[in-house]
Amino acid sequence: MTALDSFSNAIPGYDEIIAFHKANMEALIQSNTLLASGFQELSRDFLAEVQESLDDSASKARLALTAPSMKEIIEIALDNSLSGYQKLTASSAKLTQQSWKVLSDAMAPVAARITDAADRCDPALLRIARSEVSLAERRSPATALAFRRAIYAGDGSRS
Repeated sequence: MTALDSFSNAIPGYDEIIAFHKANMEALIQSNTLLASGFQELSRDFLAEVQESLDDSASKARLALTAPSMKEIIEIALDNSLSGYQKLTASSAKLTQQSWKVLSDAMAPVAARITDAADRCDPALLRIARSEVSLAERRSPATALAFRRAIYAGDGSRS
């Protein structure tokens, strides 16, 4: 028998605790992986938007340099400003939606682990408390009765 075996035998539920925390770590790794790939995609989309905007501005600047009158130069500049603003608002909305999707996807594994922890919390505490009742019954029936009343008051079970 190894030291780890004797340790796991000494602590009830040791393997369950280790498996639970291993799943927590796996969820964090999965969350970080999703976050990194999501940020990479966001960066790629943002840089594509910037490149498109720069190309559009450059083409309009070339058009303005060849314009025959000052009136046409002003019209081109106004058109460039208006289209730039419209593209900026559309791009901002798109990037915001993508950002929320990345964050919600990245948080999903962690949220699942939190839900699992909450679901496990009450049964685990009740199991520990019930084992304390068993120990108390060996020592004092009156103490065991007090434990039993406290534990089962909100539980509804009488095992």
